[in-house]
Amino acid sequence: MWSIQLPTGDFLESVPALSFELNNQIFSTDDNSILPGSFAFPVDIPLSPRNQVLLDHPHLVNNSRAFSKYEGCWIYAHGVPLFQADLRITNATPSKVKISLTANPIGNLKDKKLRDLGLGEERSIGDSTAMLAHAKATTTAPVDYDYVFFPILNDGYLSNGYIDDRARFQNYWNLSTDQFEVDHDYPAFMPFIRLEYLLEQMFAPLAFTFNNRFQTTDELRRLCLYNGTSMWTRSGLPTTIDLRRHVPDRLATAELKDILQNFALGVFTNIFSRTISIVPLRDLLTQPPKRDWTAYRVGAETIESRDVFPDNVYYRIPEEDAMFAKYPERTLPPNFYQGELDTLDELDDIGLAAGSYFIRARHAYYYALNPGASPYVLIYLYLGWAPGQGSTRLELPMPPLFDNHPSIVSGVTTEPWGSPIPWCNMPGTVEYIDPDGNVISQSNTPSERMLWYRGMYINTLMGGDYPQASAAPFGNTAEEADTLIDTLSLHMDGERGIYNQYWKQWHQMLRYGKSTIQQFSIPVSELVQFSFEEKIRAGSMDYFVKKIKIKQLLSNHLVLVEANLVSTI
Repeated sequence: MWSIQLPTGDFLESVPALSFELNNQIFSTDDNSILPGSFAFPVDIPLSPRNQVLLDHPHLVNNSRAFSKYEGCWIYAHGVPLFQADLRITNATPSKVKISLTANPIGNLKDKKLRDLGLGEERSIGDSTAMLAHAKATTTAPVDYDYVFFPILNDGYLSNGYIDDRARFQNYWNLSTDQFEVDHDYPAFMPFIRLEYLLEQMFAPLAFTFNNRFQTTDELRRLCLYNGTSMWTRSGLPTTIDLRRHVPDRLATAELKDILQNFALGVFTNIFSRTISIVPLRDLLTQPPKRDWTAYRVGAETIESRDVFPDNVYYRIPEEDAMFAKYPERTLPPNFYQGELDTLDELDDIGLAAGSYFIRARHAYYYALNPGASPYVLIYLYLGWAPGQGSTRLELPMPPLFDNHPSIVSGVTTEPWGSPIPWCNMPGTVEYIDPDGNVISQSNTPSERMLWYRGMYINTLMGGDYPQASAAPFGNTAEEADTLIDTLSLHMDGERGIYNQYWKQWHQMLRYGKSTIQQFSIPVSELVQFSFEEKIRAGSMDYFVKKIKIKQLLSNHLVLVEANLVSTI
């Protein structure tokens, strides 16, 4: 039998048979209104005298108060607590009341924007000297802070052109003084929030324990999000940092789903253990099945037509960055392959053909537009990867910035020799005073982009330390092409790239896995231990559960369920 326990500890009388579905969010649509792990279903309950009292007499016409909402009710099956849900009354008559039971662990995020999360509020740092010293401190111990400062070469940050070459940078770093510098002539100065911290803040208000099983190394913990909003004002540097100004003005759930899609991650809300976990889906495929439901099968399985999943995985092309319009070669596939080189410096060699080259020091393919024609080679990473032969494509929402390779731009050192620097061409949000004394205010909302801070490294060309970021790992010098700083890449291609490291196994399963429907007669005690992140065994096959429908309670503490399954390969 079913029963519903109110937060007071009292049980409602005469609860009818319940039937509802639980959906595995990793197989759901990209609809941002659908929250991971949430579900709701209506039920009619007799309005007995006892239920009238427990539900605050909802049937009385002269009861002018709004219907009550009861948060944290427990739903029992055969006396076993199955899950917690919120109970809301939708209408009532003298004989019955219609209620809706909603299990929505991250419901508080649904209408909350990133800027509503708090993000530490305003953090007092001090005067400009203290602020610049603080920014430098984040570069040497990045995982000790919630954000990191590091340089980005941005040719288009100021919409009215360059004041001097330092204005081509976000967070200009002076190699001679070994510190950040900012002024009205080069006013772009901002922190980049760490992804790990942002995820923690998303889940912090929830009454569930959050487990980040994605960012388990220091390298992964140094993933950051791009922003173009400068702290600089007409009055100079403020004394505080407010991260709410440096995240997009969008819903937290929309941001969360983009992050999950980029790295093929799953959010698993276990309503039984009250935990929320973020897990790379590739990790789930390598685990053995945790449960064998073969003995619980009822009847024959039904084979469904396989879901059509895109053949190719690409990054979405952000229209806000003018370089994407200027250089359409950005998505040329590797069939323009010209050969393998040790370092990007070799692309300066006269006589090399235009096309793609595998650069051993970067462990990725690059397209050289005009090799040997300029001391500053123009290099563009691929946004596409084509593991299949078809034309359908899945577009990931958060591409990295370009990795550029100039050594010196008009006398201003931009990067350590032999290693990249993030590069874009996007106007920023900033206020400053131009050389004529005019106050200039400009704003821009760039698309979501990913950044990878690599750490502080020696500039072997000019001397001094440099806060280094890049999309791909790299060798610090030409002689160290096989000695990489870090191990993972935000490029789509290459053995260390997003596709091979995070998407490949899951993508193959979605393209070739068999879809079936099977019914099982499962003990309640087994059902409450089940998690969507687990593979199950049924017969001779391993499956992931896409959907599980609780159909009815059977005798002997059994539950009849119908499961939509996808076989693993």
